[in-house]
Amino acid sequence: MSTFEQVANQGVGHVLFVVLLLLLVWALYLCIQTITLHCRWAAVTAAVVLLIVGTFLFCLLLDGIFLAKYMHEKYGARPRDWPEMVKTLYRLPWLMIALGELVYGALCALLSAFCLRHSRTHVSERSVKQMLDLLPMGVCISDAEGTVLFSNLKMTQIAQKLTGMPLNRYDRLMDAISAASEPQGDELLLADQDGEALLFSCKTIHADGREYKEITATDVTERYRITKELLANNRRLKDIQLRIKTYRVESSDLLFSRELLHARTTVHDEVGHILLRTARYLSNPSEEEAAQLLTLVRNTNEMLLREAETPDEIDPWQRALSSAEGIGVLVACEGLPPEEGQLRALAAQALRECAANTIKHSGGERLSVRFSGEDDDWRMTLENDTAGPAAGVTESGGLLSLRRAAEQNGVHMTLATQPRFTITLSA
Repeated sequence: MSTFEQVANQGVGHVLFVVLLLLLVWALYLCIQTITLHCRWAAVTAAVVLLIVGTFLFCLLLDGIFLAKYMHEKYGARPRDWPEMVKTLYRLPWLMIALGELVYGALCALLSAFCLRHSRTHVSERSVKQMLDLLPMGVCISDAEGTVLFSNLKMTQIAQKLTGMPLNRYDRLMDAISAASEPQGDELLLADQDGEALLFSCKTIHADGREYKEITATDVTERYRITKELLANNRRLKDIQLRIKTYRVESSDLLFSRELLHARTTVHDEVGHILLRTARYLSNPSEEEAAQLLTLVRNTNEMLLREAETPDEIDPWQRALSSAEGIGVLVACEGLPPEEGQLRALAAQALRECAANTIKHSGGERLSVRFSGEDDDWRMTLENDTAGPAAGVTESGGLLSLRRAAEQNGVHMTLATQPRFTITLSA
């Protein structure tokens, strides 16, 4: 079998050299790992020994493959005289060198397994960093001057998304968070278009006599979604409650109308009965029949007089006031509404709509109504006791119907949300 010296400058020798070079790099990595993981001294010593032995073998192979070949071709002799032990190694079969590298690799593999087991069973800076990188929440810690000392993977991704730059300054991250989020007490809520919601919390930490700043980002996407659904359900329930109150008021008016209709029907029936009694009296007159007929006519006349005093229809303005009172809105009215016609109905519609919005959207309980001018220069102002949304009001539903009714009657309508929600109608 060929010795290593014979194959040193052939393909086999080159392969043995490359494999040993990789094993040497592996041994160097294991040496660094055992020191970084604070392994026992036996493991550190084994890694150092592997590194030294690998370095010696690497130098030996390097001399046999390159230096010896170069010097032999140039000078016809070896550049230096190796000890007998080294010469003996050169004369070994190349398979024994390959077997030695195999044993060397097996020892490196055993030491790697030990380092891996040690990293999983012992707490170290690296294991803490890996654990924090696996957290679903973001963590960032900086010193008192704002220089970032630590940031896990989640917070790094958040900062890259918000600022578009690497995370190295605390104040830059805070400015980006404050600009894109909404205050939630002492915390900040950031909800993006993708549906993800993050809750940021900032606090100061004192440790080892030094001050640090910490930012945490908690994923509250599911809680945010449920909260939005609850708010939407609450708005719907509030709207249903308002409708129930309105229907309750209108049902009272409907009941009154039914009672009035029943009374009128009764009167009409009594009139028909009187006519029949009168016809019978005329055909067969008697004193007893005359007395009964006179009493019946008198009672019927009293009912007819009361019916004449009752208006045929309920006043729309009074109905609007009753509706506002029924849903819990206190109306303070200054001036008099139009006496009759379309303007009075329009004023009633505006009162109902503004009272409903006061309860449903503003959370108020008082409504001020002011009238001024005559029919040719008529003006109505409705103002509740709360401010409207800063972004303005989208006219839809009742407000849109009110504007259309105002335009049909030649009335100009304006809306204002600050400092109070106000509707103005002017003819």
